[in-house]
Order: sequence, then C-alpha cells, then structure tokens
Amino acid sequence: MIAGGGPAGLKAAAVAAVRGHRVILFERESQFGGQARTAALIPGRSEFLGLVSNLAREASASGAELVAGVTVDLDLVMRERPDVVIIATGAVPYRPPIQDVNEITTLDACQILRGNAEAIGTVIIADERCDWVGMGVAEKLLREGRSVRLCVMGDVPGQELDPFTRYRWIGILHGLGVELIAHVRLSGASNGTVLFKHVASLAPVVCENVDTLVLAQSHRPLNELEDALAQFTGDVYPIGDCRTPRTAEEAVYEGLMVGLGV
Repeated sequence: MIAGGGPAGLKAAAVAAVRGHRVILFERESQFGGQARTAALIPGRSEFLGLVSNLAREASASGAELVAGVTVDLDLVMRERPDVVIIATGAVPYRPPIQDVNEITTLDACQILRGNAEAIGTVIIADERCDWVGMGVAEKLLREGRSVRLCVMGDVPGQELDPFTRYRWIGILHGLGVELIAHVRLSGASNGTVLFKHVASLAPVVCENVDTLVLAQSHRPLNELEDALAQFTGDVYPIGDCRTPRTAEEAVYEGLMVGLGV
C-alpha cells in the first residue's frame, strides 16, 4: 500500500509493480501530483504537469492500482492488511511563529497559486525559500495588477535557481514593476505594517501600508501516518517530502530506490 500520489509515491508504485508486487496507491486529493501539480500553476512552469502525467501513466502501465480521493489512516491499513506501507504523504506550508501576524491578512503561496484565496491591495511576499515560488507568485500577482514588494532572505530572488532562470525571471519582475528587498527575514506584522530583520545587521526593516502578506516559506513534513502505524507489524517506508521537503527530482529518486528495495 502506498499513501500519497505525488512524484515519490507514483514512482514507487511503478517500480514496485513492475517488479511483481501487488500495489495499490491511495491519494487523498481528487487528482494525483502533490506539490508538482501546484508547481505547474507558477507562470512558465507548466512542464510539471508532464512530470505528473508521465509518472501516473508509468504506474498504471506497470499494473499498480491508483485510487484518488481516499485518505490512508490506521483503520484503512488494518482493513487492507498490506505487507508493506510506503508513506508518501508530502508536506504542508510552514507557518513561522512570528509576532502579531494574525493582525494582517496572511496567506500561503500555495493558496494564491491554487486559487483558494485572493491577495488584495498592496502585497508583501516574504520569501525565505529563494527558489521559484516567491518569484512565481510575484509575477502572477503583478500581472493581475497588484502592487508587490518581494522580500527575500538571500542575496537575490531565485538564489537557489540556475543563473539563467534566475536572471531571466528577475528581468521579468523588474519589467513588471516589482520592488525587491534582499537580506531580510520576517519577524512580525501589525496594523498594516510588516516587520523584517536584516539577516546581517539585525536592524529592523519596516514595510508599511500592506494589505496582504504572502508567505513563501519552507514546508513541514506530513508524517502523522508514520506515527499512527507505530504498532503496525509490516514494513513502513516514509519517502519524499514527508521525510524532508526537497525537490521533485529527489522525491522521484527516493521513490525509485524504495520501489527497488521492497
């Protein structure tokens, strides 16, 4: 049994099934793909949908049964009685313990991308990831007519990306009128003001007249199922973001390796 139909779970399903195991994969959402499907909603990143469709097709062709809209819990595991449970439940956005943030409209980047919430008025993006997320959300909101300040913890936005992608995107954002603030970490928000600290000097950096704060932070592993299966007598393998949030490439590789090892 595999819990989670993101890149790690789908790859594990394909490899285990082609090796002759009976594999059933459950995905709690109505569609497979996990974080990769959200990534495809970033401007210019639709290629992630190809990753999802290719992995799902590979898993089905290998003989794995894929079931959407079902959450795996202890009761389901005990009813199905698998020999092995592979946990690929992914991760959720991390909300940092900052002061007074509830006094301002605060959204996660994924809520913006999925259309689950709308950023209104003047927007601050607090980007500690320095990858495609903060830059992509900034571009999306700028094209929708929002005033955006992109505040990054690194030297430049997209610091974790390859130089070609990074500077191409910085050029797009500059052309759209983004305001960039580097070397800052979010510390709080209150009464329309978002507070940062400079990462080197620790001096306060104050951004006023803010209507919406968007968080592009790290992710927290969803590993509750692993804890629930503490008394399960079969083998349990947590893989992908539910172990440690990482890239899609690393998730696929980990799915491959556990599929080869079971």
